[in-house]
Amino acid sequence: MKNIEVQNRDTEIMTNNYWDELSSQEMNLDTKEELDQKNKFKTIEEKQDDLLEAANRVREAYREKDRDETLPSANETQKITPDLTTLEPKSGDFEHKDNGNHFLNETEQPETTDQKSSLTWMKKISENYDKQERPRIDKIKAGLSDYKMMNEARKKQVSTRPGLFKQATRFVMDKLGIKTSGSEEQRNREAMHVALIEYHEEELLRQKEWEEKQKIEAEREAEREAEREARIAVQERIKKAQREQEALEKDMQTARDVTEQEKQNRFEKQRIQEIVERDLNSRLLKVEDLEAETFFDNPDIQKHEMVFEGSKIPVYDLKGLPFAILSHTVDYRNVDKLIDEIGQNTYREVMKNPGVWNERQDKAMETSGFGTRNENARGDTISTSFRDSEKNIDSYVPGELIYGFEQVRADSIINIINGDGGTNNTAGRSETSLVDPNILDQITGAGGTSNYNEVLLRRYSENGIPKSPDYIITNGTVSETALKHAKFFNIPIINIDRVAYEKKIEKRGEELLDSINEKNNYLELNQKLEELLSMPKYKQRWRSLNSIGRKVETLPYGLGALDERLFEVSKLEQQKRLDFIEDVLENYISEIEQATRENKLAPEPDQIKDLKIVVSDVWRQLRSTEKSDAHNDSQSEVGNCNSIEISFKMKDGSRILKTDIYDGENIFKLDQAIKSSHINAVNLKQADSSFYHQLEPLVRRYFEAYRENQKVNKESDL
Repeated sequence: MKNIEVQNRDTEIMTNNYWDELSSQEMNLDTKEELDQKNKFKTIEEKQDDLLEAANRVREAYREKDRDETLPSANETQKITPDLTTLEPKSGDFEHKDNGNHFLNETEQPETTDQKSSLTWMKKISENYDKQERPRIDKIKAGLSDYKMMNEARKKQVSTRPGLFKQATRFVMDKLGIKTSGSEEQRNREAMHVALIEYHEEELLRQKEWEEKQKIEAEREAEREAEREARIAVQERIKKAQREQEALEKDMQTARDVTEQEKQNRFEKQRIQEIVERDLNSRLLKVEDLEAETFFDNPDIQKHEMVFEGSKIPVYDLKGLPFAILSHTVDYRNVDKLIDEIGQNTYREVMKNPGVWNERQDKAMETSGFGTRNENARGDTISTSFRDSEKNIDSYVPGELIYGFEQVRADSIINIINGDGGTNNTAGRSETSLVDPNILDQITGAGGTSNYNEVLLRRYSENGIPKSPDYIITNGTVSETALKHAKFFNIPIINIDRVAYEKKIEKRGEELLDSINEKNNYLELNQKLEELLSMPKYKQRWRSLNSIGRKVETLPYGLGALDERLFEVSKLEQQKRLDFIEDVLENYISEIEQATRENKLAPEPDQIKDLKIVVSDVWRQLRSTEKSDAHNDSQSEVGNCNSIEISFKMKDGSRILKTDIYDGENIFKLDQAIKSSHINAVNLKQADSSFYHQLEPLVRRYFEAYRENQKVNKESDL
């Protein structure tokens, strides 16, 4: 507070000094000391005389100036006789306003030269007075920036402008160096008023100029901001365009890659399709081959003719001749008629009238059932089955009327499924789905279905012509329906003696069983089993022993001698499979480690394919593969134990060989397992961990070697 009081006191002293300076300032002529010396010895009467004289000189001087447009000199003004009373303004001559402007009264116009001269003289007096007061006003105005001086000026200001007489008097007094304290104070107060007005006007002008400047600056800033935003927008558009271009290029590249991959896949499928179709055509039974066999009197085939409606129908009786047939059972829906009514009416129409089968595609598409799955269903595909007399002779759908095909057209096979494919009857325009060039071996081998398989064909050619059968297939008995269709299509009948082929299969099976013994290595044993288990008789009775370590597998009571023989073979196969797995892993680990040392990606194992190994550790709740270890608590249940799951296929085999090896002697939470009957004493006694302990370290080595080799692969990718 003291600092503020000192500051205010200093400001007040400065303000008082400022007003004292204004009161003591000299106006144009002598200094104050000189005026004091001049006036010290003069009486009042002398001073009044001087004032009158000076006024008269002023009037005459302005008159002369009006004539000569210049003010009189000092010598000339002394010759003029003053009349101060003439300086008094006459009533009605002028009107005075506070702003200092003088206007002629509108009711009175100057009529004489003297009047005009008087007006000019008075105007000049006012102008010169204002010029004389300007320094006073400017000085006061300069101090108004101080808040306290501003308040002081507002309090002391006088708004009344001095009259013309007073202006002239002050002008003369200033010329004479006459100053009075009252007059100076009054003039200062009048100047305060003018200074305040001008100061505020100037402040308003400055404010307006500042606002205008701010406005201009704001507009410029807005323009700059707009330019910046425009530049940013352009840059963003450019970046967006670049991103879009990059995304487009990436998408295009992806699309090209996808297209190229699809093209490659399509090419590969088409190539596989071509291979499979050629393989199939090379295997299929052909009429000309039958003719050749009959010509050479092959005892496994006999030919005769049957007369039907005046036509001779060739019939070939097959009594052991090896064959491969692609067949379609026309009345296959009859078998499931109580369950599935799809195509019931259609197959009956074909049975009665073979011409229905032979209708062109455009006519077939006009029927109400085309493309449906109701009783009148029709389509543009043919579902067939492939069977080999030496292997899967029973892989077909039985029926009264069976069409046989000795060949397929190029681009005919849509897909081959190891079982019922549940195919669409309007898939005739679909691309082939074949991915395995050895699919025929797969469906006819040990891994093939014991039921029928499905080979899906296109029914129509590109010209809409349906595929016709090359022969009718019967199983011992030739029906009238078979003869009718054979006559319509002008094709022979192939009659298969089932008994003869069953005897042949049984004989070959016995030979294979007799050849299997301890001396066979696993490759030899597996090859024999592949052939043996391709025959339905043995495939259906085979019991594969896929697990070891938890309990001893036994043969159910009451089975026959063949089942017992097959069971003994399965035990032998299991033991040799375990040894084979160990040898394969040892060799494969060495190959992987060698590839890693050479900074190469390890190849697939030589003798097997599709190798998969999983180690389940119930104690640590881990599930491990060759690629990684993962937490898995699903196996950590009471009564479980550690296990190794191994599956693979032989390179030339069709079966998936599965092996589960258990650490059977180390049961998780054994006491609880016994109490809860998850395991019994018999199973515990039969448990064996020796195979697990023997193979588990080898599997871990395989995992480690595989993972190290994959690091090489990742580094090469980088």
